Amino acid sequence: MNIIIVILLIFIDGKRFVAPYKYFTTFEGIHKYDVLHYKIILDIDVDSQKIDFAHTTLTIRVVADTLTELQLNLVKLITDSIFVNNQKTTYTSTSESLLISLPNTYFVDDTLILDVFYHGRPYHTTGFNGGLHIRSDVVFTSFDINGARYWFPCYDSPMDKATSELIVTVPQGFYTIANGELVEFDTIGTRWSFHWYENYPIATYLISFASANFLEFRDTVVLDSDTLPVFTWLLTTHQNYISYFNSVPEMITYYSQLFHKYPFVLEKFSNVDVPLGYAMENQTNVFIDLNVGWSSLEYLIAHELSHQWWGDCVTLGTWKDIWLNEGFATYCEALWAEHKEDTSGYHSYMRDIMDYYLWYEPYPPYPVYDPGSSGSELFSVVTYEKGASVLHMLRHILGDSIFFTALREYYNTFKYKNAVTNELKEIFESVGNTELSWFFDEWVYLPGHPCYNIVWSYKQVNPPDYYLVNITVYQTQSHDYGVPTYKMPIDIQITTSTGTNNFIVWDSLDTQNFNLYVKGEPISLEFDPNNWILCEKSINTICENNRNVIVDVTPTIVNEKFTLRFSTIDDEQIRVAIYDLSGRCVKNLLDGYFNKLKQTFIVRDIANGVYFIGVTTKNKFYTSKLIIVK
Repeated sequence: MNIIIVILLIFIDGKRFVAPYKYFTTFEGIHKYDVLHYKIILDIDVDSQKIDFAHTTLTIRVVADTLTELQLNLVKLITDSIFVNNQKTTYTSTSESLLISLPNTYFVDDTLILDVFYHGRPYHTTGFNGGLHIRSDVVFTSFDINGARYWFPCYDSPMDKATSELIVTVPQGFYTIANGELVEFDTIGTRWSFHWYENYPIATYLISFASANFLEFRDTVVLDSDTLPVFTWLLTTHQNYISYFNSVPEMITYYSQLFHKYPFVLEKFSNVDVPLGYAMENQTNVFIDLNVGWSSLEYLIAHELSHQWWGDCVTLGTWKDIWLNEGFATYCEALWAEHKEDTSGYHSYMRDIMDYYLWYEPYPPYPVYDPGSSGSELFSVVTYEKGASVLHMLRHILGDSIFFTALREYYNTFKYKNAVTNELKEIFESVGNTELSWFFDEWVYLPGHPCYNIVWSYKQVNPPDYYLVNITVYQTQSHDYGVPTYKMPIDIQITTSTGTNNFIVWDSLDTQNFNLYVKGEPISLEFDPNNWILCEKSINTICENNRNVIVDVTPTIVNEKFTLRFSTIDDEQIRVAIYDLSGRCVKNLLDGYFNKLKQTFIVRDIANGVYFIGVTTKNKFYTSKLIIVK
C-alpha cells in the first residue's frame, strides 16, 4: 500500500494461519472457528448514499472445543435478522459487533451457515477513512486494518483467510470491479448487478470493489500454459494515464520468474483508478488514486503489483508483522530497478531508500517488528524503507543464490496462508544453513541503525612495497531506547598505487580495530562502498605516517594535559585542533610555521571522551586519537 500521511509522502503507499481441526491462537486470544467463505450481497442506493439491502452468508467450521455462541465484527450498520443453518436465532447487537447465540451446540469440524441480513448508511474508520464510500459518481471500498467490519459482518483478522464472492447491485453506468473473476452480469430494470468470485483464500482487509463509469483497457500475459488477463480500469478524466501501465505485463513476467508464477493466474490482475487518497494492493484488484501526485507512478505500480505475492498470497499473520507486506513490496521496487538498469540501478535505488529512511527516521525510534498500533507507526519509513533495507542486507550476507532460493521457499511454504516474522527467519536459516538470530535481533526486533566513524592510518612494512593499514571503527549511535551495537560484515575497499584491494571485516563493538595488509602505498579507503548497510558513516580523517612526516600524541590524557610531537623535512604552516567523533572542531590549539614541534597543551575545559587531534598542513590533514579521562 502507498499512502500520503499529513504532508509527508511516506512511500507507502502469534501464530500463523493453521491447518484444519486446530484452533487459532491470535493476539486477541483463542479463536474457535474458521471462516471458510464469505458471500456478500449488496444493493446500493447511490442517491441516498446508503445500503438498501445487504445479506452476508458466512460458511464457518468449528476448530476448537465446543461452540454455543460466536462473535462477528460489524460496525454501526443495522442488523435485521440472523439465521444459523436456516434457523432464525437471537443475537445482541452493539455499534461494534454481533454476539450470536447458536440454536445448538456445535463441535470440532462441524460446519455452520450463518446468514446475516442488514442495511444502513456506512460509517468510516478514523485514520485511513476505511470502509464503504457511496458517492454520486463512484462507489468504492477503502482500506483500514479494521475496515472490512464497516461494511460486512466478518471475523476481521488477517490470519483468518477465506474464499469470497460479491454480488453488487448499482445504478446503470456503474461498472463494478471486485476481487477474482466476473462470473455473472445482469440488468435488472434500470440497475446493473455484478457477481464476482474470489476462488483463492483472501484476508478480509483485501476484499474490495469499486463501481463507476470506467474505461476498460485489456492486455494478456502468458505464464507457462496459462493466459492471464490484465486489466486497467480508468475514470474518463484519467484516460491519458494508460501509457503509465504499459510495463505491467513485463512486471508480472519478471516477478513470476523471480519468485513464482503470479499467484492468482486463473483469475486476473487489474489496476483500478479509485479516488481513495492512496494506493491499495487489494487481491487481484489494485486501487490507485491517480489524483495523487506520485513521484514515480511506474515504481508505485511495481510496488502494488508485488503485493500480490507478498501480502495477498503470503499474508502477514498479525499486524505486528506488517513489514512482511510493506518492506517486501518496497524492496521489490529496487528489484524492478535492477531488472531495468542492472546492478547499478539496484544499488542506486536502494541508496535512495536507505537515505529516505535515515532522513525521516522517527524519534524515539521503534523496531521493524511490532512497530506500534497507530497508522503512523504501522505504515512508516520503519516498516517500508527499513524493512526493505533488512532484505537488502540479508541478500549481501547470504549471497544471491541462497537469498532468492529462500524467498521462493518462503513463498512456497506459506502461499495462500499466513506467515509471521520468525517463520521468515527460520526459512532463511534453513536454506542458508546458518544461524541468523543475531541479525534479526538487531535489525528487526530492536530499533535504530548504526552510525560509523572510521579512522585509518598506514605504515610501510617489510618487504618495502607492503603497507599495514590500521582501521578503527567507532559505532557512535546512542543506545537509548534499546538501540544496539551492531554486528555486521563490512566491505572495505583500499586503493593503492598498485590496484584495488577488497576485504570483509566483522565489526561488533562500539570501538574495534582492524589491521589489513596491502601491496603499494594506500591512496584511499572506502567503507561499505556499495552501500549494503543501512547506516550513517563518515571517514573524517586519514592519518599518514611516512618518512617525511611524523605526528605523535600521548594517547590518554589523565592530568588535563597532553604532548604533541610533529616533525617534517621543511618548515610547514600547521594548525592543531581537537575534533569530536562527528568531525566538529571543539578547540583550536595552535597555528604557526614549524619544522619540528614538541608542545604540551592543556585540555581541562574539554569533557571526558574520545576525540581526535587534527594537524593541518598546506596539503595534508593528519590525525591521532585522543582519550580524555579526568
